Amino acid sequence: MTVEGALDAIGPRPEETNVPPVLPQLIYYTLRIGVGIAAALILLGVGLLVAGSTASFTTATEQGSPFSLAGLANGLAGGRAAEILLLGFLVLILTPLIRVVFSVLTFAVARDRAFTVLTVTVLALIGASVLVGAFP
Repeated sequence: MTVEGALDAIGPRPEETNVPPVLPQLIYYTLRIGVGIAAALILLGVGLLVAGSTASFTTATEQGSPFSLAGLANGLAGGRAAEILLLGFLVLILTPLIRVVFSVLTFAVARDRAFTVLTVTVLALIGASVLVGAFP
């Protein structure tokens, strides 16, 4: 008997019967598409670096901090490899965060309180980590 066959024989958990099938698919496609976009941006940035594009981030005196949205937008508009790489890494970092948000929705719709609380706790810890890192 395969693993899938064994899981089918057990049947879904009671909490899973309340979940619209679109929510798990949304989580699945969010991860696939997010990682695909991030990989494409990173490969493009590396390709531009190899081709000889400007490698350094914009300086604060030129067009703003490279870690500000304005600095990132200016770098992307200029086709600079470093900002394209930065955007790729930002998409890669944000993809699991978006998955956690969708997981909260999925567990809440399923009325699975334990996993909803656990996932909200994970989201709160991620948010606290971002705040601590942004304002040392």
